[in-house]
Amino acid sequence: KSPAHLFAETTVKSNLLPAPTINTVKALDPYVYGEASPNAPIIRLLVNGVAQRTIAVNTDGSFRINSNFNVDAEGKRYKLKVGDVVTIDYGFAYRSEIAVSTIVQE
Repeated sequence: KSPAHLFAETTVKSNLLPAPTINTVKALDPYVYGEASPNAPIIRLLVNGVAQRTIAVNTDGSFRINSNFNVDAEGKRYKLKVGDVVTIDYGFAYRSEIAVSTIVQE
């Protein structure tokens, strides 16, 4: 048995943030609403996989991000339409695989 003084005790805490949530999104909605970790520096809006914009999360974890004008992969501007995939993640400031997506409804 090894002497106790040769070992150090270490506590490891996870710094993973919980995935954000998105409220129902409808065609032409000017904003996407939801909840994210209040510890997150930002959230990012992606529409159909194309990054649109980032905002700071409110201190209570809620967010409202403008979704009125978006740009597609070819650079054309458009508003949300039925079938678009809206994704919220923590952007480049955090692990982008921690995300949530929803499909725009009628």
